[in-house]
Amino acid sequence: MKKSYYLAVAILGLLITTGAVSLISLAATGETGTPPPGRAGNPPIMRQAIIDGDYDTWATAMQEEVTALRQRADEMEGKINQDTFNKLQEANKLMQNGDTEGARAIFKELEMKGPFHGKGKDFEGKGFNRGLPPNQQPDNQ
Repeated sequence: MKKSYYLAVAILGLLITTGAVSLISLAATGETGTPPPGRAGNPPIMRQAIIDGDYDTWATAMQEEVTALRQRADEMEGKINQDTFNKLQEANKLMQNGDTEGARAIFKELEMKGPFHGKGKDFEGKGFNRGLPPNQQPDNQ
């Protein structure tokens, strides 16, 4: 009787672990199964290369990943300037005033996702402070 109890607990633990790993894996790739922004999209290739003991494939995939991240960083760094900052302030004011379409237009012009992230959420009147708890909201709100 004790052996079957331990076996049942072990199987339950295995099922819970498998489910958790699956959920984490799904969350890491996003809803559509595409890699998050800035990812070259090679994690399955890298994983398989490690399993197969194929250093050359792993090294190539890693280099592609680094190149994609470096390119993304260069694009972001190019947007660090007063003009971008001023436009972000304008977008924030538009959102606070309920003009989400105007704010979206600015983010599109800047080639930035902004707080919308394509999920169709309504941030009307909240600006960039939408995710802050009430005790962390700035005084000028």
